[in-house]
Amino acid sequence: MKQINDIILQAASGNHPACKSCPRNPKKYNTSFAVSCNEHFGTTKHGLLIIARDPGASDGGSSHTSKLCVVCNSDRSANRLSANLSTLKISPKTIYFLNAIMHGFFDENSKHKNETERNSCKAVIEEIITILQPKAILALGMEALRSSLEILLRTPVKKPTMEDMIEKSFSFGSISGVSVFAMPHPAFINTNLAKYKLTNDEVWGEISRNLNKLLSV
Repeated sequence: MKQINDIILQAASGNHPACKSCPRNPKKYNTSFAVSCNEHFGTTKHGLLIIARDPGASDGGSSHTSKLCVVCNSDRSANRLSANLSTLKISPKTIYFLNAIMHGFFDENSKHKNETERNSCKAVIEEIITILQPKAILALGMEALRSSLEILLRTPVKKPTMEDMIEKSFSFGSISGVSVFAMPHPAFINTNLAKYKLTNDEVWGEISRNLNKLLSV
């Protein structure tokens, strides 16, 4: 979809208006950027938008492949997410990927994420949501969930916690016509859920059942 490709190219180069004040603007820093994989996924309207955190810096992660793709990438996050997505009864072409913070550093420990970065990228994500009009958003991690809620509610929200996810049973209902689901970031999901005596299979089982009902044709 040309509109989305144009927006992504602007963001990737740091030429999007929202990139001007971002501490990760590639015009100033050596940063990585990853886009949703056109080979294995698509840009279909009214599908599923998956929002992750930022380009994975580990070997096989999206910082190194420049793709947001559970097929092309081989890091721990991609492998775990791939196993989950295999239970969805929808075409991969109805799934599109974004990062809540679009630019990353190859050594992620060298810089810390802050609200300026997230808010800069949030403006880009909002444009893409307006075009794609997804039926559902799956937010992976707190940054992704917070950005999703603020875009759909059109107001700032406090930083979500694991307790918030658990209280909502990992489903935040329909907001502005979009059903919002959330899970901990795939790289840390087992550790985060184990603290609450939950497993990935339990949480994803319920989310996938809801997504299949919502999106299956």
